[in-house]
Amino acid sequence: MFCICSFLMSYHRKQQNTRLRKQQKKIWHIFNHNNISTYIGVSLYSSDLQQISKAFFQAIDAMKLGRKLYPEENVFLFRTIQVYQWLSTMPLESLEEMYRDTIEPLSKAGNSDVNYVHILRTYIGNHYNISKTASYLHIHRNTLMNYLTRIQELLPYNIGLPENMLKLQIGIHAMYLLDRNI
Repeated sequence: MFCICSFLMSYHRKQQNTRLRKQQKKIWHIFNHNNISTYIGVSLYSSDLQQISKAFFQAIDAMKLGRKLYPEENVFLFRTIQVYQWLSTMPLESLEEMYRDTIEPLSKAGNSDVNYVHILRTYIGNHYNISKTASYLHIHRNTLMNYLTRIQELLPYNIGLPENMLKLQIGIHAMYLLDRNI
């Protein structure tokens, strides 16, 4: 196994993404050709050379958390796991409490036919759009509305309020950090 930490200095956004993809492909090709397990962590962009140390640790965190959260992948961007990094600095008891108060009731209420956590994740991932979520789940929108009503019944707060949806999103992130994947 070989780990590569990559940090990028600031370019225009399009140049950053293009350059990053080219670098990743080259590195991946070199190591994959030689059958070496390779993991690449990429920090946030910076235009300040004094931030190299910070960028290095972001790349390391991206690899550590990325391998835990996305074990099938090999390239991890800090920007995609940054929320997890923030949450990982919380005491374990706080993460457990966040999970218990948000996602656990949905997890316990689910059965082999209905996975309320998956429905909620999909709903959030589709930006709370009923039609897109129903289409993605291959169910009728009325069925989705019934599931969302049931999710609301299972939770002690109004899921229509933005601050409560944020709680649920954080609870889902805590679920992954606690290895309670459903």
